[in-house]
Amino acid sequence: MSKILELLKFLPALIIAVMELVKTFEVPGYGENKKSAVLIVVGLIFDFFDTLELTLPLAKDKTLIFVGKAIDAIVAFLNVVGKFTHSKPVNPT
Repeated sequence: MSKILELLKFLPALIIAVMELVKTFEVPGYGENKKSAVLIVVGLIFDFFDTLELTLPLAKDKTLIFVGKAIDAIVAFLNVVGKFTHSKPVNPT
């Protein structure tokens, strides 16, 4: 039961953090790069907690799968409500 309560506290905080990271890394036309960047940051957070010998209520691999799906859902929602727009990638030259 305590594991379920931990997850109920952890998942909303994780979703909020992922949403903020998605917004932070938003560059129109670079969706896959944005998704990769968010997944890398979440993975690094897990690695950081691991170095501190702290545990999170969900394993890193399962969390990254969840986060990948959450990113897709968040981006789809933000596209529908008009917060994100589709455009061609900017030429860096």
